[in-house]
Amino acid sequence: MNVEISRKEKDTHVTLEGNLTVHNAARLREALLEALSKSEHIHIDLSAVGDVDLSCLQLLWSATNTAKKEGKRISFNKAMLETLNDISALAGFPKFE
Repeated sequence: MNVEISRKEKDTHVTLEGNLTVHNAARLREALLEALSKSEHIHIDLSAVGDVDLSCLQLLWSATNTAKKEGKRISFNKAMLETLNDISALAGFPKFE
């Protein structure tokens, strides 16, 4: 999995490429924590992501919940949000916003 993190003013953009699977969970966790520590708004681009497993889905949910608790926001590119929500529904998670 490749991760690119860029920052513009108060926003951080996280671009993920490859598979979001247990093999990459530690790297995803690091990237999400880094982005949350630097910004009020984190935008995650999943357009180049292949497989997503439960471990990484849980990390995305945890980051979203942490952001809300801290008064921050995480958003996803609209093209992939529907797919992410389909995966979430299959795993028993509510929809991402």
